[in-house]
Amino acid sequence: MGVDQIQVDVHATSHDELVAIHDPDLDRMTNGTGPVAVVSPDVRGRIRLNGTQDETLSLLDGLIKIIGPSKSLLRLELKRSASGQPTNSISILLINLLRRTQMLERTIACRFEFEDVMSLMQIPALHHVWMLSTAYLAEHTPAQALSIATSRGIPGLGLRWNALTTGFAEEMRSAGLKLGVFGCNEEKLIRVALVAMPDGLSTDRPDLALRARAGG
Repeated sequence: MGVDQIQVDVHATSHDELVAIHDPDLDRMTNGTGPVAVVSPDVRGRIRLNGTQDETLSLLDGLIKIIGPSKSLLRLELKRSASGQPTNSISILLINLLRRTQMLERTIACRFEFEDVMSLMQIPALHHVWMLSTAYLAEHTPAQALSIATSRGIPGLGLRWNALTTGFAEEMRSAGLKLGVFGCNEEKLIRVALVAMPDGLSTDRPDLALRARAGG
């Protein structure tokens, strides 16, 4: 399709594997049960994704082999464990994998928790984005997050589409930061978000977004 970026959600396991799945547990999306963090390689090979005949739980390096030959950037949302705690090994595993696959400079790392973003900032070759959660924005304004990001050297913010206030994209650009918008999965919302001219638009419907961006 020629998309600019491909987003993958990533969990680390206690067996030092990076697994591509959104949820911290297997129950909703697979025929397995329990936390992703404890899945062994043997068990992973027997797990099947819901709605598929034979697709197993994918490793990140397998997806990189598919994405690598394209021109798309890789956007990784690094997840916490089922208990909500940061996974200490995820940054080390990630940088080793990206260096080995020569994807380090083509990868954008995203995290919701401020302290996790600051930990990732220790990998300077990565592009970094601080995703602002609904819970964070219930206590802070986007402008406050922008001030924190500017003072701590975080180069990009990601907001849910309905948290994007008038003029905020211009404020971001004036501060030299990148702005991403996520959660736009309907054509009307996609077009509204594009009017605000974000630097990135995350959507489950790239076909609609590409058509809207092209003026269709």
